[in-house]
Parts: sequence; structure tokens; C-alpha cells
Amino acid sequence: MKSFKRYIIESEIEPVKPVVPIQPELPRRQPQQQQQETSRKGDVYTGSLYRLDTQPLSPETRAFDFDPQYNSGTAGAFTNQKNITQRKGLFAGRIHEVPPYAAGRSTPFIFRMEKGKPRGTVYFENRHRDTISSQRPTLSAFSSKGFVQIPSGEHFRETDRTPTPEGSKVIDDPLKFISQHHDIEFVDDLKPLARKFHAESNPNISTTINKVDI
Repeated sequence: MKSFKRYIIESEIEPVKPVVPIQPELPRRQPQQQQQETSRKGDVYTGSLYRLDTQPLSPETRAFDFDPQYNSGTAGAFTNQKNITQRKGLFAGRIHEVPPYAAGRSTPFIFRMEKGKPRGTVYFENRHRDTISSQRPTLSAFSSKGFVQIPSGEHFRETDRTPTPEGSKVIDDPLKFISQHHDIEFVDDLKPLARKFHAESNPNISTTINKVDI
């Protein structure tokens, strides 16, 4: 089921204040030294926008089709479906928007984030812990140049070819990566939480419900 509220990245898409990405793999440095490191070409933290994919992106990767509501599909998956435009492009989001998807696009989760807070909470079911740990997504970084923010909140760059990332890395520990940006809670069943959050109406909290029936 599609997320009931499109918050940023896909159903999953506000002018959100950027959050400084945590860089746990870099040794502690003085601020000036760290800035020199993060601006190095090929460093995954050089970008302003990010995305997670099951395979590394390349210039040959086909860009994404999208429908009139800006729902994106897996590279070209929507091409022959009704009401799909022929425009193609790449979707990306701020660093704090993408970590939940390290669990896998088909893994059910709920992501809640309060406006103005640096961390949100990602809820998973206990039975999916091993599935999440087995994921090895690639995090790609992009300059915001050429991207525009669309009504869903995520960022979109219209292009027939995927732009080359400024940097990329394989996430070999998804739960660790997610926890660097957000709190994680495991529950036995996401459905009661999904119904509760779905019934709430709080403009200061963005909620993404991914692959959970309500």
C-alpha cells in the first residue's frame, strides 16, 4: 500500500531545514580539517541531496518515470502504464530523509519526524530484523544544482540519464546507518501504530507509512 501521506521521498516527498550529516567513519578532526575532507571529490558527504538504491548509480542508469502526482517508479517500471508521463528524472532527498529506506523498499516501516527536530523515529517489526540487516544499499550524493523541490517535498531533476553522483558508498550495516540519524523502535505489529498515526492530524509531524496495511 502506498504511504497515506507523501512526506518527502517517495510517497515518500517541504522545505525542510537541512541536517548536518553524521560522519562516523571519519576520524575526529578540527573543523577546518574536516571541511577539507568532506569537500574532497568522491566523498559521499559532499552533496546536498541523497538517495539509496540497491545498485550503484551510473550515467547509464535509466532515469525514473513519474506519473502526474509525481509518484516515482523503479527505473522505467511505469513506462507502459496508463496516465504516466514521458518525462523522466531522478528523485533525491536530504540526508535525514533517506536512512529509513536502507531497510529495503519492500520492508514495512513507519517514519515519524517532528518539524524542527534533528532526529525522527523509525518503527520496524521484530520479524524483519534479519531482512533489514542483510540489505546492502548504495548511498549516492548529489549537488542540489539542477534539482527542484516538487509538491511532495522531495527533489527532482529532469533528465534522460542519471547524473553522476558526487560520491557514493555501500551501506554494510543498515541499522547502524539508520541509528546515526534517527531512533529505531522494533514492535511486534506495525498496524496498530499505523492506524493511530493515520488518524492523527498534526501539521508539525511528518509521517511516512511504508508497506503497512491500515
